[in-house]
Amino acid sequence: MKTLSRRAAVALPAAIALPAAAATASLDAKLLGACATYRGIMDQIRAVEAQPDPAFGSAESKIRERKLSDLCIRMDDALLSIASIPAATPAGMAAKGDLVLSFLPQACSDFELTADSPEILVALSLAHDAVSLQGRPA
Repeated sequence: MKTLSRRAAVALPAAIALPAAAATASLDAKLLGACATYRGIMDQIRAVEAQPDPAFGSAESKIRERKLSDLCIRMDDALLSIASIPAATPAGMAAKGDLVLSFLPQACSDFELTADSPEILVALSLAHDAVSLQGRPA
């Protein structure tokens, strides 16, 4: 009769948890990827904004404004993508929640947000996710 070694017994819970963690990650892979894309775009925006302002009306100023405009369009597209992907796990909901906390307070003071603003759509999507993960219809 074979017995379970102490080493195997200690390793068993970790081995059981690995497939569950992998399954959780794969359920929200698209959402987590979209969140990473958004964060990358925000890093690019911050990098551009950290540079000294070029002279108003200069070629450099126009290039900078065009780059920021393009990045803002990509940012809105990323937010709309995130809003359209439901979180399937608490980890996905937390990732979406972290984003909402990172942008919504500033966006509320900087912009006139409406019900169809990308920032509001992500917040509403997060609320739907929270309700759905509790087993209630959203």
